[in-house]
Amino acid sequence: DGLVADIKRGGAARNVKRGELAEIVSRLCDPERDIFLLGGRFSWMLASYFHHYLRELRPGAQIVRDSSAAWADYLLDVRKGDVLIVFNFRRYQKDVLEFARGAHAQGAEVVLITDIWYSPIAAFAKFVLACPVSVPSAFDTGVPGLAMVEIITAGVVEKLGGRAKDRIAGLETLRHNFKLGD
Repeated sequence: DGLVADIKRGGAARNVKRGELAEIVSRLCDPERDIFLLGGRFSWMLASYFHHYLRELRPGAQIVRDSSAAWADYLLDVRKGDVLIVFNFRRYQKDVLEFARGAHAQGAEVVLITDIWYSPIAAFAKFVLACPVSVPSAFDTGVPGLAMVEIITAGVVEKLGGRAKDRIAGLETLRHNFKLGD
């Protein structure tokens, strides 16, 4: 339906199984679930970018920051039914795997955004979104991961509808009061 269906028809999410995107969006819009976002050394910026969107659209979204030595502090707050969105691309990091494994053990549903070779996290992830990342360079591209963020965000905005609009309006009022964004 709507924008998300248009994007999928255009092929931007051709590796997403039918209905899977709607299930992910539904979970991200559920106010009873907290959302945790995590990435590796390079993919952390994708998690951070997605976090910026989600925190404007709904409460309860947090980025797992700092070094992995402090990640247990975040894991302590993961509850059954929460969602962990994890970006993990080849040169897979053991600390990212262990956090995801811990969140899964505590009952969180794991949404993995990875490459076509699949991070080891895929073994226990509820949803796996595979992105082609190979380019003629010494580094893989992060653009498909960014596209996934945009596609999922579009679905969240569409599903939240007036709730998202009201929250963003409230945020803009607060920003104005703090003289932010003028």
